[in-house]
Formats: sequence, C-alpha cells, structure tokens
Amino acid sequence: MTRNLTALCATPLLVCGLSLPAMAQESPAAADLAALVARYSGAEFDSFDAFLDAVQEQGVAGVAEARTAVEAGTHGPDQLKLLARMLGVYNRVVNEDDALQLLAELVAIESHQSADYPEQHENPAFIAMGEKIGATAAAFGLNLRNVDGRIFEVTLDGPSEDVFGILTHSDVVPVLSREWQTEGGATIDPFQMTVEGNRIYGRGTLDDKGSIATGLYAMKAIRDSGLPLGRDIRLMIETTEEIGGSAMEYYLEQQPAPDYNIVLDSRYPAVTAEKGPGTISARFPVVEAFGALVITGLTGSAAANQIPETAIAEISADDAAGVARQLNDAAPAFIAANGGDFSIGAEAGDGLVTLTVTGVSAHASQPETGVNPVPRLAAFLLQSGLEPADNHYLQAIRYIDGAYGLDYLAGGLGVGYADDFMGPLTVSPTYFNEADGVLTMAVNLRAPRHADKDFEAVQADIQTALEAWKGSSGSPAEIEVSLRNWMYRDPEGAWLSLLLEIFGETTGLPSEPTSTAGSTTAKLLPNAVNFGPNMPGDKYLGHTRGEFKRLDAFQFDLQMFTEMMARMSNLDSLE
Repeated sequence: MTRNLTALCATPLLVCGLSLPAMAQESPAAADLAALVARYSGAEFDSFDAFLDAVQEQGVAGVAEARTAVEAGTHGPDQLKLLARMLGVYNRVVNEDDALQLLAELVAIESHQSADYPEQHENPAFIAMGEKIGATAAAFGLNLRNVDGRIFEVTLDGPSEDVFGILTHSDVVPVLSREWQTEGGATIDPFQMTVEGNRIYGRGTLDDKGSIATGLYAMKAIRDSGLPLGRDIRLMIETTEEIGGSAMEYYLEQQPAPDYNIVLDSRYPAVTAEKGPGTISARFPVVEAFGALVITGLTGSAAANQIPETAIAEISADDAAGVARQLNDAAPAFIAANGGDFSIGAEAGDGLVTLTVTGVSAHASQPETGVNPVPRLAAFLLQSGLEPADNHYLQAIRYIDGAYGLDYLAGGLGVGYADDFMGPLTVSPTYFNEADGVLTMAVNLRAPRHADKDFEAVQADIQTALEAWKGSSGSPAEIEVSLRNWMYRDPEGAWLSLLLEIFGETTGLPSEPTSTAGSTTAKLLPNAVNFGPNMPGDKYLGHTRGEFKRLDAFQFDLQMFTEMMARMSNLDSLE
C-alpha cells in the first residue's frame, strides 16, 4: 500500500493551530470535535480510558461525571452520548492506519462476478473474502457466522435478544483496467489500494469495502471500550449486492431480519428513498456481413450499472486510413453541436479503424454526473457519412440512437416522468456482450415512485413504448424491460433521528433525509435507511473508473459509525 497522506489539518472542517477550548456541558459538536482530532492526531493511547484521561485533563466538560455514572450503571442518555462521541474521536485518531490497511487487503481481493462461477458463493474470491472477514472478526473478539458463503454475519453481543442490523457488501463491479489513473496521471492497479493526497483509490474503496473496514473497526472499538451494550450489533456483509441481492434473499429465508437496519452503502445524511433499478435488454441475432466497410466490434462498460469512460467501435475497412481521416474530420462539428464535453478519435491500422469516444465515467444511476460515450458513439457513427454493411452491430447502433439518443430522460420514448423528492426516470445505454450467436445491448434503468402507477405499470409503459419504436423502425431486436420496485419510506423513529443528529453535530453540515438514484439491499429489509458513506455534494464514484474514497470522509466514517453503533445499541426504543 502506497500512502501520501494529506495532513489532518489540511482537511475541511478541522480546526488547526488552536488550543483545545473548555467545552460546554452539552455533548461536543463539530468545532469541538475538530479541535480534539487536531490536538490528538498522531498521539498514542493504550486504551480508551487513557484517551479519556487525556481529554478530561484538558477540560472537556462532563467526561469525569459520565465515566463515574457509566461505571456505576446510573448514567443517563446524554452521558452515554458524550462517551460514545469521545469513542468515535478515539477510534478515528488511533485506528485510522490499521483500518486503511484492512481496506487495502479487502481491495486486493477481486470480488466481482465471474462467468467461471455462476454461483457467486463458489467463486474463490468470495471464499477468500469470507476467510479474511472471519480472521478479522476473531482477532477483534467478535462472533462470525458464515451463512453458506452468501452472507458474512459479524455480531457484537449485547445482554438481550434484541438486535439492530447494519448492512454492507463485499462484492464490487468489474473494471476496465486500461482506464484507471490517479488525478496526478499515474497508472494504477484497480485492485491495489493507492493513496494520493486526499484520495484512496481502488475498486471498492467507496462501494463498499471502505464501509466494511470502518464498520469492523467501530465494532472493535466498542468492544474494547467497555461501554455498555443494550442490544446486539449485527453487521451483515452481502456478496451479491451488485448483481441483484440473491444472497440477502437466501439469508432472509434462513432467519428474520432485524426489525431496524442501517445500510452503509449510499450517502449521508440519511437516505429514505431509492429509485427502482432495472435493465432494458435488447438482443440482436449475429449477422455475418461483408463489404468495404463493416463494424466488427463494440465495447462499452464492464457492467450494465456503470457508465464507461470510453466507448469503442472497431471497423473493418478497405481504406482504413481514409475512413479514419473522414471520422476525424467529422468529429469537431459533432462535438461542438453536442455539448463539447467529450472527445472523439479514430486510428487506422492494417485494414481496421478503431473509433474511440471518451466521456466521463459515472455510476449509471446518476447519468447527469457523467458524460456517456455510448450514445455519442452511436449518434456519431450514424451522422459521420459512413455507410457500413448491415449487421447486428449496426442494428444496435440504430437502436441506441433511435430509442434513446443523447437524452437520458427517456424523452424520445415518451415515458419520462419525475418525482419531486426522488428525481427523474433515467435510461443509460452502457453495455455490450456477444455470446452464443447473440449481441446483447443493456440499458440501465432507474425509476422513481410514480404518482399514479406502481412499478409494474411503469415497466409495462416502457415495454409498450419500445415495442412501438421497434415496429416503426423495423428493428429485429428482442427487447425486454425488467424493473424492480422503488423504495420510499417516511420513517419517524428514534433510529433515524439519531443518525441525522450524529451527522449534523459531527460535520456541522445540514442534516435532513434525502433520496438516491442508487439501489441498495435496503429494499429487502424492514425499517432500513442508508447512512453514508458518500458525503453530500460529492459525485458518487462507485462503479467508475478510478474509483476513490476521500481520506477525510474515511476518517469521518470511522468516527460516526462508532458513535452510531454505541448509541444505537443503547436506545431505549428504536421506534
């Protein structure tokens, strides 16, 4: 693991160069916590008690009384809150490097779907993941239950049978290694964690292995601290979240889910609504074509739920140099007419032209944060003046441009709509796969709640619109729309209020429930809301090339997850 860490005092929200103030009787909030972190960064403590001794000597109000009350079992919720908040700071200051090392070891496990192992739990990468999580849990004094390789359940036992759940996942989406570079331009291995400045690069650092590392260290800190527990803390680590959640469905067939759950797989402050995820699959029979100009290959993303950085067409041409020149000459006008925020380049080889459109990688649930090169490639090929032979690749190009164009809001199909809280329906052409005589083209679909229809009716509307397009265009494609239900919850409970309080008071940022276009396994659990790990205002970089987690956000996760677990375990009621 290479580290080039920005000093803590360089990160936003940290108060540096200040002496530690005497704090008010209420639990310390953002500025006070920042001062504590700045003061004790780099300090060594043998235990949480030693850390409390230090902050008590520095005049943090209420610590002495809270410690005495907790030891006597006479503490109130505000006293436990103070110690839980101090434990979060302690975990951040003391365990950051060890948590980063664990993250590096998790990133190194290439835990993505493999065609060689249709059953994910039989994949050696996930077997290795279970072994790593099991060894870590044992070292931390936590209990592990490996549920048939599908779910790795880590538990910190409380004194009662009551439990609250925390969910994250260990699987990641595949990578296109050729696209991975740091901000500084260095080529990196997606499965070797690299820290450059305030960025922790590596597949899964944000989605979702960072949450595994910080979640496990939060549980360790609570266990080692001696703080009381009122209920079990159960961390459930999924293995199929990126491919539909079948592992969680299997798990829920074995035992009921906790009544209240927190998912560490989206963004802060707390996500209470998620769009319904879906895929539109178009299948084109392979057609052998001959002629002076033939499209012989199309490459998009490595998975349907990611917008790639590049889209590539390979074109067989008798006059490769002339075709490349024609494409390069046509490119500037097309780019200027369509936003100017992408690039096009054609290179000629021996009878082959490689056409590359470069956009901006993004999670497919948030097309507005990227520039999708796939539809731009399709539109450019059709407008370039080339006349390639008719085959399955050309049919896919016509489908992408005719049904979707550059509009990710499905305006061309006439099925677009939006929800005031959840945002618009989006469609993102992303993925090509040719196998067994069929070219499959996948479009990622995200649907918010509809004022008048359920998700099945929305699915039917999209299918009808595509069948109408198919009939008018004469396309040979077999098109199938698959959509899952959206999640919309308006919970009013102590567990949600606690999350919003912790985020607001720790960061000093506004803290209200929010929605996301991303989809998580929260949909499968009762009373589940997402708490992090993406910070408000940050582009979500899971699934993108060069995925990274902000170092300062990783530090906040360590701090807030610790306080959250300690306090959640001790709430009188989660309702």
